[in-house]
Amino acid sequence: MASRMRNVSQSLLGLLGDADGEVVSMSLHVFTNMLQHKHIVVSSTTAPKLAEALLLLFDHDNSHVQLLSIQLFRTVMESVVDEGKKPLKTIVNRNLYALLIYCHDENCHVAKVSIPMMLGGGSASRETLLCAAKFLERRNLEQLVEKGNLWKFAEVLVPAKVKNIHQSLVTYVSVDARLQIDLATLVIWVIVQVPECHEALILYSSRLFAVQVMKALLGRLWCDNVVEAMEHMGGWDTLLCADSQHYAVGLLAREMLCVFMPLCSRITIHMLRHLSREDPCWDLPFLAFLVEVLQRLDLSKCGGSVLRITSRYLQGECSQRRRLALRGLVVPSKDPSMASRMRNVSQSLLGLLGDADGEVVSMSLHVFTNMLQHKHIVVSSTTAPKLAEALLLLFDHDNSHVQLLSIQLFRTVMESVVDEGKKPLKTIVNRNLYALLIYCHDENCHVAKASQETLLRVAEFLKRRNLEQLVEKEQLWKFAEVLVRTAWKPQAQPGEAP
Repeated sequence: MASRMRNVSQSLLGLLGDADGEVVSMSLHVFTNMLQHKHIVVSSTTAPKLAEALLLLFDHDNSHVQLLSIQLFRTVMESVVDEGKKPLKTIVNRNLYALLIYCHDENCHVAKVSIPMMLGGGSASRETLLCAAKFLERRNLEQLVEKGNLWKFAEVLVPAKVKNIHQSLVTYVSVDARLQIDLATLVIWVIVQVPECHEALILYSSRLFAVQVMKALLGRLWCDNVVEAMEHMGGWDTLLCADSQHYAVGLLAREMLCVFMPLCSRITIHMLRHLSREDPCWDLPFLAFLVEVLQRLDLSKCGGSVLRITSRYLQGECSQRRRLALRGLVVPSKDPSMASRMRNVSQSLLGLLGDADGEVVSMSLHVFTNMLQHKHIVVSSTTAPKLAEALLLLFDHDNSHVQLLSIQLFRTVMESVVDEGKKPLKTIVNRNLYALLIYCHDENCHVAKASQETLLRVAEFLKRRNLEQLVEKEQLWKFAEVLVRTAWKPQAQPGEAP
């Protein structure tokens, strides 16, 4: 009968994602019963799909489902046809961490039991981990599982990239600095493991082990104040949570920066090189680290990489990455040589002025303002009208700081526009004199003052000396009268003298 049930395998596969735990459990039972018959094999098309579906069940809230899925994962490796082994090996190799994690599960059946595995009392996870090592033909891992040496197993799984970074750092520093390099490698490893970082730490039998190692290393470097500061702000616990890890990484960078500037620089430079070449999953915590140390970096050496990487995220869908990228642009925008190289990001920044996130808008305005404070930076004839229109929309923003920045930047645009861009800009300015006049009476005194200063600059820009004098004398009601008279002045008809 099991042979005749192959046609229902796709239906069973779909049920593994069902919200009903009982349905999932029974589906696993049916799969398990089918595959216990030696003549039943898993096809090359079904094996990867089934393996991926089972991996999602390793963390199921029903421990019986966890147990069945881990056991069935082992059976799939044993039953897959030869042509299906290569794609399945890719999946297994990528998920060795997951199996290793559950060797420490609080459920003794899912994880390790007290009777040694070689005596027949092993756990589902360890048995499956052993099977995975054999399936991958990795004899070294197989021996480590047989000996129960899972700590060493974890060391083998440390990403090769991290080992390479560690080696390249060690090569160029003195022996006295190697303790610092070990700390750098550990920090990098924690970052690299996102989004599975919080799981990877369980490899050492406890979610807190890596944090304890980091604390110990900081202690060896006489940095108890860093440890205490992180503890006080809940940084160590936050570091273990994938969803909020980038906040903790930023906090750690800030605290380390006070003492470890050379170390922070080395971490950042090496991470920049790798991030410039690829788009790894650990970019969010890295960006958090980068923006904290950016003020202390030598931008003449790494400024180009910083600009390429941060500008990449300006138009992304992730708001957290956009904010961090903008923070990463604020610092180089203050540097005259870097500001000249940032002209290519002006269109992206222009688009962000219409973002719903007030913080994103505020930082975009800051970057524009910083760039245009340098006298050699000018606003092109194509950018000036677009930027002016975008800024006018922000005069009425519900965030008074955004209002203030947009009004001030509007003035700067008039001062920085190239000659061929002045005529179209004057048309826009002339059409919006009322807007500036209104905000001269804003309840926020800073907005009102900025509006009055910009209104004076507008009058000068339009070469309307009468309006300029009224603003200087603070006779704004007369300014309004002039605008009204101008608006109601009869326009010349066709054929008539103007």
